[in-house]
Amino acid sequence: MNVKVSPRRTQEERREDSRRKLLDAATRLLSARGYAGTTMVEIGREAGASHGLVTYHFGTKKDCIKAVLEDIRNATIQNNKQLTAGLRGLAALDKLCEAYLKGASRRNSRAKAVFVAIAESISATPDLTKLTAQNDEVARSTVETVLREAIDDGEISTDINVEVQAILVLGLLRGITQQRLVKRSKVDLEAVIPQALAMVRASLFA
Repeated sequence: MNVKVSPRRTQEERREDSRRKLLDAATRLLSARGYAGTTMVEIGREAGASHGLVTYHFGTKKDCIKAVLEDIRNATIQNNKQLTAGLRGLAALDKLCEAYLKGASRRNSRAKAVFVAIAESISATPDLTKLTAQNDEVARSTVETVLREAIDDGEISTDINVEVQAILVLGLLRGITQQRLVKRSKVDLEAVIPQALAMVRASLFA
């Protein structure tokens, strides 16, 4: 009987796997305990690794959390590209808004980590301000892009201020998500999402 032997992973693959586990652990801890309540020791413990390995990969806690937010940002960009493949303009906007709201779950550590970082960046941990601002910029830029497509395709008026509209759309989505994270039972997404999409559309034709 022939036994299929899996190829041995390279050192680089093992290193990336180790870093991935640490990033996931740090994301879970940030979402659950906040920046101040997350330590390098706990990140290592959560990932089943040593404190020294966390230091090896990231150096400091600040750099580790920076890597977490960058990882979330990159994952969001890739996810948005997949969601809107073959779509543009208002169809893409609808898909992005719906996906954002469906991600509003306490079990979604990435979504919650972003909100925790935002809250701490304007209160106890100003070091996070620049990092959260970069994530904000990506979110607004994504909305601005599909709005410009909608203008180019004649779906909405050229009078629309896409920068202002992107701020309003993101504000609506985050407001709903925050309420969902605070008290899930009070925010029925099946009822909320269609109305939220309708509000976005209405604002574009006001």
